[in-house]
Amino acid sequence: MNFMIGGIAGMIATTIIQPIDCVKVQIQIRSEGGSKALSPFSIAKDIYREKLSIRPFYAGLDSALLRQ
Repeated sequence: MNFMIGGIAGMIATTIIQPIDCVKVQIQIRSEGGSKALSPFSIAKDIYREKLSIRPFYAGLDSALLRQ
């Protein structure tokens, strides 16, 4: 039972952290390219405006959940 509860807790944590991790990766990629606008809020806004959805923030979530 504790094993299942721990797995579920890990999955919930991963689901919450995934958008933050997506923005972090974009900051890293853009800093390599020499971009000056590295505000997490501006990057999140750019990601949202590109697809007009929150779906891009959760790209790769399936793989992250399988690791849990």
